[in-house]
Amino acid sequence: MYANGEGVKQDYAIAVQWLQRAIDKGHRQALLVLGVYYYWGRGVARDYAKARALFEQASRQGLVGADHNLGLIYEYGLGVAKDFAKAFGHYSRAAEAGIARSQFSLGVLYAAGRGVKQDYAQAMHWYRKSAAQGEREAMNNIGYLFEHGLGVAKNVAEAAGRYRKAAEAGLPAAQFTMGNMYTRGIGVKADKAVATAWYRKAAMAGYASAQSVLGYNLAQGEGVKAD
Repeated sequence: MYANGEGVKQDYAIAVQWLQRAIDKGHRQALLVLGVYYYWGRGVARDYAKARALFEQASRQGLVGADHNLGLIYEYGLGVAKDFAKAFGHYSRAAEAGIARSQFSLGVLYAAGRGVKQDYAQAMHWYRKSAAQGEREAMNNIGYLFEHGLGVAKNVAEAAGRYRKAAEAGLPAAQFTMGNMYTRGIGVKADKAVATAWYRKAAMAGYASAQSVLGYNLAQGEGVKAD
């Protein structure tokens, strides 16, 4: 109630007090929620060490959402030294339980060879699972693997199709890539007007590279009337 302002004025500090009471009574979900508050600094000073301790308790009690958060902490070195092996372990547990974002993160680690031997086939496996649950970045990365023939046979038409799905789902990076595909005729028929339309979508979303290309195209009249 206090966290969401339902029936009362939103007050994270009071929400923290109630969460602590719930933890004292053995409510495991409160461990995860309070950990998130410390992670983001809601109602308390941001404290990654406290967030990690709470997530670890929640993980031991079977809350795999806490494992995803622990994966983030170890992958990015938030309050601890970076440890890709630990990040991989936590993401794996959450991914196996079906958490889409963890499946994507696991794919990233496999693709980069961080915390695990580089394996593009495994990266593709986890990206596919994540994309099936609607993760736009996973759709985009599948496109990249197909475009460059990593873990799969190179197929630029398939790559374009995957990028398109991510772009249509609103991912600016994929919209920019679609602009590039149409500009160069990679996996699609070259079409500067369509390319510029995709650049415009990415630019409107704040994607800097697309803003630069769109500005150039507008100045040169490529795919649009010169302006």
